[in-house]
Amino acid sequence: MTSSSFHLSRLRITKSGKPVYDQQFHKGVNIIRGENSSGKSTIADFIFYILGGEFHDWKTEAKRCDEILAEVITKNGVVTLKRKVNDNQTPIDLFYGSMVSAYKSSSDQWRLLSIRRSKSGKESFSQLMFRACGIPEAISQESSNITMHQILRLVYSDQRTPASRIFRYDSVFDSKEIRAAVADLMCGVSVYDHFEQELKLRSLLKQYDILNAKYDKLFASLPKGEKIANLKSYNAKLSELNDEIVSIVEEIKNVDEFISDTASDDFINKRNGLRKSLTKYSIGIRALENSLETLDFETIDILDFQEHLKTSLEKLNQTATAADVLGMVDFVNCPSCLLPLDADVEKHKCKVCGKDKDIDDEKSHFLKIKQDLEIQLRETGQLIQQKRAMVLSERKDLKTKRKSYKVMLRNFSINYDQSNSPREAFLGEKHGRLGQIEKEIDLLENYKSVVEKLGELSKEKMEVQGDIDLAEGSLKALVGTESKRRKIVDDQLSNLLIGNLKLSERVKRQVEFRDPQTAKVYFNIDALEVGGVANFSESSNVILKNSAILSIFQAACNDDKYFHPKFLLFDNIEDKGMEPERSHNFQQMIVDASKMIKTDHQIIMTTSLPNPKLEVEKYTIGPAYSESHKTLEFTDFETI
Repeated sequence: MTSSSFHLSRLRITKSGKPVYDQQFHKGVNIIRGENSSGKSTIADFIFYILGGEFHDWKTEAKRCDEILAEVITKNGVVTLKRKVNDNQTPIDLFYGSMVSAYKSSSDQWRLLSIRRSKSGKESFSQLMFRACGIPEAISQESSNITMHQILRLVYSDQRTPASRIFRYDSVFDSKEIRAAVADLMCGVSVYDHFEQELKLRSLLKQYDILNAKYDKLFASLPKGEKIANLKSYNAKLSELNDEIVSIVEEIKNVDEFISDTASDDFINKRNGLRKSLTKYSIGIRALENSLETLDFETIDILDFQEHLKTSLEKLNQTATAADVLGMVDFVNCPSCLLPLDADVEKHKCKVCGKDKDIDDEKSHFLKIKQDLEIQLRETGQLIQQKRAMVLSERKDLKTKRKSYKVMLRNFSINYDQSNSPREAFLGEKHGRLGQIEKEIDLLENYKSVVEKLGELSKEKMEVQGDIDLAEGSLKALVGTESKRRKIVDDQLSNLLIGNLKLSERVKRQVEFRDPQTAKVYFNIDALEVGGVANFSESSNVILKNSAILSIFQAACNDDKYFHPKFLLFDNIEDKGMEPERSHNFQQMIVDASKMIKTDHQIIMTTSLPNPKLEVEKYTIGPAYSESHKTLEFTDFETI
């Protein structure tokens, strides 16, 4: 099966809810013909716009329209698109199913989608269409998303763009990097793996730099003269200090052997106050422990739901595969009684039960369910990350509270629990030393924490460095693969372009096109070259440009490694003073090329000089338009 594809099945343009244009399109060649100024280019612009093109320079007639609807058959099912006639960023409504079904549906069955990916992470029109058509979600080297608009720039040959350029003109989002990324994606040279690996490497290098900076900062926080350099030494010193605490506590415990004074009322009050504080801290710690337990249970439930979604998605894919296989079975006998079945059953009906079947609607249904599951799976992953972040935060808080509680409990034990009648002189000395010990312990605990963190950071650095090495290796391998693929693509396009230029010279207008030895497509600089020459007469430039766009299309239809949508839209067949004979010849070239293609494809072209041999129902769309019978019929509305 072809790697990616879509084609326009129906286009409907309305004003105040009433159609002013409504035509069915088919696979293969579609010719919209008519006199100049009859509205052919307007229809081409509408097609570009409804498929995700960013367009706003509407002609007067087009501005009178309110809305465009298009039924599009993608690789994975039928979708219906709806878009208001407005500016570049006008969102698109998407419905999973045919236009007939869409008109019968309720508003909540449509999805309103932005043209570009939003910062919030909400899915865009391009993301859904790419998946429906089988195009990877690629990202260019400058981290700009490749959208449907960018894809259409290489398949829509319009009259506004200079004839010497391959890509449709774009004054905003156009650069060497974007053009190269779009071409690499569509030609199967470099798809998402390369850009993902490139971004991953960039992210890993940044992550390593951050870890390294943290490591250096922590290491600098240790005293320069500190001789204790490992956890074992810190633990030994801490044990020594704790033993001293035990000794002092023992002396305080036997205070009556040294002091005979009784405790004061103030001593009792302070003891009660500290006991209340301990109780309060204890309650807070229990609350945090309960909260963490609840978060753990919630996370487990969400993880179970995530596994359920993954299983459902896997089963859905298996179901779709089984449906594809079973759909190819041609039953000769009834599977129940084994009697012969009627061989003359219509193609769109089931040979067993006789009911109508619509494969495209079934695919659309599978596509809708699949994309809904994918969205739920992504949102569940985000929720798991949020829960885990909350767990980390509360565990940190719990650790801090437990540490404070431990210190407070030790103070209570030393000052009030283990001695009932303290003496200021004796206890002042002992408590003073205990205070010093606590400070030493805190300092050592801090140093110990730094050393532990340094160990963790060192381990993280080693892991990230390992990931960097793997990413660099993968990227190097991908570059090698891409280099081989680019050579294949260059040869394919060169041979096809040379062949098409030779065919264009059946009318003998440009001597350089008759037997060119070389032909080159430069996507990054948006230029073409034949035999070392990069510019010709305007009409020859049109032939050269359209031949190049046709060559890319032909290569994609014959090589399933391309991610070209197998769709072309020509609106400048006879632009720049093209002679009728030359235009007729190029139209015939398009038809002949289409006949040679075995996979599903679609070419839509407009012409004011239709080739008489091609004015047959098989190729033409709608009537021949004229000044009195334009493409947009506002007969039921007021005249301009």
